[in-house]
Amino acid sequence: MFLLVLSSDSETSHDLNENLTMVPILKSSISGLSSVSRNTEINEQISNVSSNIESNQTIYHTQTTINDYFIDDINSFQLIRDLNENSAKFCIRCKIIYISPIRIFGTNNKVFDAIVCDSEDEIKVVGFNDDVDRIYHLMTIIIENGRIQKSNENYRTAYSLLEIRLVTNTNVQLYNSNSFKPNIKITKKTIHDISQLVNGSNVDTEGEIINDNGVSTTTSQINGSTFHRRSIKIQDETGKINVTIWNKKNEEIPDNVINQHIRIRNGKINVYNDYVSINVSDRTIIQLY
Repeated sequence: MFLLVLSSDSETSHDLNENLTMVPILKSSISGLSSVSRNTEINEQISNVSSNIESNQTIYHTQTTINDYFIDDINSFQLIRDLNENSAKFCIRCKIIYISPIRIFGTNNKVFDAIVCDSEDEIKVVGFNDDVDRIYHLMTIIIENGRIQKSNENYRTAYSLLEIRLVTNTNVQLYNSNSFKPNIKITKKTIHDISQLVNGSNVDTEGEIINDNGVSTTTSQINGSTFHRRSIKIQDETGKINVTIWNKKNEEIPDNVINQHIRIRNGKINVYNDYVSINVSDRTIIQLY
């Protein structure tokens, strides 16, 4: 029994010695792990401090406006007033304020003339054949290049001696801009002074629309032609006057016009039984604002 115990103790002692031998190794490993853990923690703390330092640094930004990305298109256009007979290359933006009926001449050749204006001035435009179809139904356009020459004095506009002839290298495009608001030029007469004019006189005026009777249709008993007319009343600081808008010119007037202002150029005075009114026809230029 004793020997067996010794043998057992010897094995136990051997196992114990092995276990005791492993203790420093385990301690060393644990110590190493602890050191690694501490180093990792220190590194994380250093990283966090570095990150905090970076996040607390003042960052300066250069402010960029929208104009740095988009060219101001106003600077890319010339004004009508700057055009002359030597202006072979130019680019203007303008609104068509008058356009004539299309006329046929020669062998199926077409021609039209128009008046265009920008914010300050106006000029006549003449187009032939393909140009008629290209721009006849446009309103606000860009005209690039053309031939500028003096207009025939019998057909020029009241405010320009020149005209633009659309030629082969002329480029015409539709132009859309909410900020571009051209105004037609007029030689204004007050409503009080209009009452002194004779029947058939041409007149320019403007005023606030205070009454609108709508569009009515009349059929001629002579040839059966149909006429559309719209009767409105306008006022300025000197008085009131009735205005009759005829036929296709009504297409330029929206349904609701009360309290809007209208500018009339080349209206026609109508006097009937001492009652004075203004007729607006195809040759009249009008603008609502």
